[in-house]
Order: sequence, then structure tokens, then C-alpha cells
Amino acid sequence: MTLHYANDIPYINDLEPELVNSWLEIDLNAIGENITYLKSLVPKSTKIMSVVKADAYGHGAIEVAFKAQDIKIVDYLGVANIAEAKILRQSGVYLPILVLGSTFDEQLHIALKYNIETTITSYSNIQSLEKIAKELKIKAKVHLKIDSGMGRVGIRPEKLEESLILLKKSENIILIGVFTHFAESENINSNFTDQQINTFENCLKIIKEYGFENFITHSANSSATLICSKSHFDMVREGLAMYGIGDPENEHLLSSLSLKSRIINIKEVPKGSSLGY
Repeated sequence: MTLHYANDIPYINDLEPELVNSWLEIDLNAIGENITYLKSLVPKSTKIMSVVKADAYGHGAIEVAFKAQDIKIVDYLGVANIAEAKILRQSGVYLPILVLGSTFDEQLHIALKYNIETTITSYSNIQSLEKIAKELKIKAKVHLKIDSGMGRVGIRPEKLEESLILLKKSENIILIGVFTHFAESENINSNFTDQQINTFENCLKIIKEYGFENFITHSANSSATLICSKSHFDMVREGLAMYGIGDPENEHLLSSLSLKSRIINIKEVPKGSSLGY
């Protein structure tokens, strides 16, 4: 079975403009301005991760990644899987890249080869990565994900210590970061985000008690960056907001995507005429 990506299909990208009836226009400058605005909301020492998963939400991951890289205020790129990260590396992107989702055992050697940071979501992740990193004689850089209440991938607080014991014994894994993900940070009337922050902070205390230090902590997505300053920690992850998607009343966020089309037909019809789709 052969997989084809949209960018690999010539008739999508290589058509002459006059042959196209409808098209998307992406404003990379608007994306850059949105990142700059989001950076202004956090302390100067707080790092910025630009999330470019799912082809940068349809905006073009390679182009957006280079824009983020060029404006010099983005510290990390976030992707969903190892395939997305590999494409960016092969395109010449040099910023640190974190795979926010799970990485399967057979994909770990790609992460190590291309200097891609992966997410630890289970005890078995640590075992597999330690084995492969040892074989390749490469130090693996990881971020530990805490399931603070989202209920998806991540290490539950009650399972944290057994993973820390294994990480502490590791000679080939470097803990670069610790993070969590909010379930409903866009809901300002909910206190669940506060509960998740408390759970996350308690886990951070335990991690430090095991002797780990100098790692990056991050929890805030776009909505949390905008409305919950106590969630900013060492780094914020900017997804939808950097593309201008979010609160329509926020005049600082610029739309970066426009759908345009040629007018096909204009005509007058008598009153009462039937109209189809």
C-alpha cells in the first residue's frame, strides 16, 4: 500500500493560477504577528512552542515552521507524530521539535536520528527508548506527559513514581521537559483547569524530589495562554491562536487564512423561479 500526501500530488500544487476556480490564501505575516502578540502576554523568560501539527492546521507546516524560525522568538515546534517531525527536519528546520503524541517503538530510531524529542506516556515507553538509545549510542531527549485529568495519553499521578525510578536508572535518556494538557481551558466558568494545575504542580514536586532539575514545564494551550496566566509555567504551546482562530472579540489576533473563489455566474431570474444548489 502506497500512501500519498497532498503535497506529493502534482495536480494539486502545480496548476497554473488561471486553471484554479477556488483557492486558499495563507498570510504568513499575520501568523508572525500573532506569535509576537502571544509572546507579549507571557514573561520574557517564558518559552514559546508553535504547534504545527496536521500540516499546521491546514496552513502548511513547512512554511509556518520556517516563519516561526525566522522571527527568532519561537523556541520549539510541536507536532502530532514522528512523520510530521521528520518532514520538518528533512526540509531544513533546525528548531527543537517535540512529538506531542505517542511514538511507537519502531519509530524511535527515527526520532534519535533526526534529533527529535519524544513524549513519554508510559512505563513501557521508557523501557523501549532506553534499549534503542543504548543500541544507537545516542542520548534520547524526552518530555514526560502527566495525565492531570484529560484522560488521554499520559502518566497518571499514582503511577508517576515507578516511572521516575526507571528514568533515574536510565543512562541514555535525558528529561528535557514535563507537561500536561487541559481538558477545558477555554471555559472561564469552570474550575477544572485549576484542579489540573494543582495536580500538575504536585507531580512536579515529586519529580524534583527524585532529583530531576532544569527541565521545561509546560501546560498552557492557546486558550490558557490568553486567559489563565498561572498556567504559563516555563513554556506555552500556541496552536489555534497563532493562526488567528479563537476569541472573535480579540482584535489582536489576525486571521491568517482566506478562502477565495471566482464568480461562476450572475444572472437575473423571474420572481418565483425555482433555485437549485
